[in-house]
Amino acid sequence: VRSLFTLLLVFVLTGRGVEDMLPAFVAQVLEGGVRGVATLTALLGVGSIVGALWASGRPLHGLTRTMLIVAVGYAISFGAFGVSTDMSFACMWMVVIGFCTVQFGTAAQALLQSSVASALRGRVLSLWFIVLRAGPGLGALLLGATSEVLGLPLALLAASIVCVIACVSMWPRLARMARELERPASCSTAA
Repeated sequence: VRSLFTLLLVFVLTGRGVEDMLPAFVAQVLEGGVRGVATLTALLGVGSIVGALWASGRPLHGLTRTMLIVAVGYAISFGAFGVSTDMSFACMWMVVIGFCTVQFGTAAQALLQSSVASALRGRVLSLWFIVLRAGPGLGALLLGATSEVLGLPLALLAASIVCVIACVSMWPRLARMARELERPASCSTAA
């Protein structure tokens, strides 16, 4: 569960700020206006819907591996989005970002809920939602401060690299994480 929380924290601090920085990115990099922001936001929603449909009914077995793969895909996609200078290229990556966001979120939450004992589930999920709700705002703040120094495209690329490194560093622990997270929790009070 600790590894899962670590991955979530990295995920929300590095990448979730992309959505908050979208108007600035469209204005500064893609030289678009309100229509560009609306298009990219709509495509983020399309990717999210496709991701939600794909996630429904997925078994718990193999979900840890899927979560890590999708997290890497997410990091690569928002890095590629960050270096996009063409609107059509940015649109393609925005669909992938939406897809990966939902895939990671549903996989991670399903693993968390299934692996934590019933007596602790409410407390653990409270921590989960604190990180999930506070992290993107803090991530956008960090991304904004970094973009003041590096520029928005390089800031997104740097955040992408940090996220990929964090995901890859989890890979050696994949078997242990899968063993711990993919087994149903007992009803005991131990986590």
